[in-house]
Amino acid sequence: MSNPKLLAVFPSYHSAGYGSPIGGGEISNRLLLEGLADRGWDVIVVTANSDIVGEANGVKVKRVMKSKNSFMSVFFRQFFLKRESCRIAKRFNPDVVVCGPTALRIAREVSARFGVRCGLIVRAFENFEFLSESSSAHLSLKLRVVKMLLGNYQAVDNQPDFCVFNSQYMRDIIEPHIKGRGYVVYPSVDVDVKSRLLTEIKRVHMVGLSYEKGFKILKGLADYFPNINFSVYGKKSGQIFEDGLPVNVIYKGWASLNEIYGGCDVFIVPSQIEEAFGRVAIEALSFGCIVLVSDKGGLPETVDYDPELILDNGDIGGWCAAISSVSSDIESYSYRARLAAKKITRFGIDCQLVEFEKALLNEIALGMTIRCEGGSTR
Repeated sequence: MSNPKLLAVFPSYHSAGYGSPIGGGEISNRLLLEGLADRGWDVIVVTANSDIVGEANGVKVKRVMKSKNSFMSVFFRQFFLKRESCRIAKRFNPDVVVCGPTALRIAREVSARFGVRCGLIVRAFENFEFLSESSSAHLSLKLRVVKMLLGNYQAVDNQPDFCVFNSQYMRDIIEPHIKGRGYVVYPSVDVDVKSRLLTEIKRVHMVGLSYEKGFKILKGLADYFPNINFSVYGKKSGQIFEDGLPVNVIYKGWASLNEIYGGCDVFIVPSQIEEAFGRVAIEALSFGCIVLVSDKGGLPETVDYDPELILDNGDIGGWCAAISSVSSDIESYSYRARLAAKKITRFGIDCQLVEFEKALLNEIALGMTIRCEGGSTR
């Protein structure tokens, strides 16, 4: 077999040097595609939003035009993504197609037209509406219209040939509802584990200032430990600022990984919702932080299911007791964090690239078998 060819259809795809914040899922997608290119794959990305023109780190990026009107751009984005994906596929002749959720309908049409397998990279429950904690009945009129323009991209009604999940938790929950095969490829994280010696707990950090991310837990901890400095990074909720922050809580917005984790003693992930995974917990462990996570979704996987590092998401008293225990027995909790950190090499890009490539090659082989037998890849 010559160099395998992958066509990816993503609404957004940005370089490592892009100046504005981007989601962890998009970062993981880029790392995986660049890794495939480095392994000899021919990789083309069709996208509507990118700072890349041409080729970057071996990945060829085709950015389609879009409307200046943000609302109408949703419709035009789908039109141009489909047209460009079909045009490139005709010339490129891909062996497999992968996509993000809102490009699923396009990717399925392209893969069916050219007789190859189509895979959906699943990053959140939004791809499976009936499992989501937010019902479509509560969507705003604007979002309803957007969904109408995008078409039905729910992965249960519009089944891909295979799914790539970002945690074992997501696979366990969703795989019973799909017809195709499922694979686990964790979000790729830089796992250059740093060694640190902690002697006291002065600084507790977390990412995401919202009730869903655990603001009530943070507030309870800040009130209970007035001598500890709490810093919050990333996305904020305006309602929380109206309610006010304790004096020992500082919101710092977006920052470098070194600032978020390098100056942190204990990193908390007190999420109140089912998290698909927990990239921030892995990053914190790699920086030598003691990490405490809630028992929601895929978060326990990030700390290797250590029961001392996993807490009841809504039990403020339990979180306060845990911080007290960490403060009085730093050596024991540091040891547990180091054990968990030793296991995070499996989340590194090299390991996950192997899993991703294995999944794609399996699907390519299956597609070839089906074609040889005279059947349809669908």
